[in-house]
Amino acid sequence: MSAVPTLVMVGIPLILIGGIFWMWMRVLHRELGPSLVATVLSVGAIVATMGFTMTMLEPPPPEAPMSWDDE
Repeated sequence: MSAVPTLVMVGIPLILIGGIFWMWMRVLHRELGPSLVATVLSVGAIVATMGFTMTMLEPPPPEAPMSWDDE
């Protein structure tokens, strides 16, 4: 298995914590508008990355059962 899904799953909480910290710092400096836009964009990127990672980790479909007529 590739290391990319593991790195992505570890990176998502780190990015989320960094985004929350950045937004908090912006609110303290009275710049709420840009921080809200950046937060919405980062949450969208996180959701898209999680969806992509879930498709990468999805197991392949099971094989069709063998019938009695197959040789």
